[in-house]
Amino acid sequence: MEINGTNHDKTFYTEHQKNGHDNWMTHCANHDGYEEIILNTEITDRIGHTIRLHKNEAGQWTVNTNMVHYDSATPDEWWESFVRRSS
Repeated sequence: MEINGTNHDKTFYTEHQKNGHDNWMTHCANHDGYEEIILNTEITDRIGHTIRLHKNEAGQWTVNTNMVHYDSATPDEWWESFVRRSS
């Protein structure tokens, strides 16, 4: 899918994996060269894993998000991040 004619032109590509809507990869590329990949995997019906990466100005892929999210079907849903931030 493409979004054109705006200040935020982008190209999106989504590939669905096994089980369709809960396991997918999306690649987004902006006209200015920014790229991002999002990977989402359903581990169980209440636990998911999401990784977001983007290409930095040096052309290297950097992890923004690497987390497991726990859906308890209550307001007490929570997530655990595995991204280590530099000091």
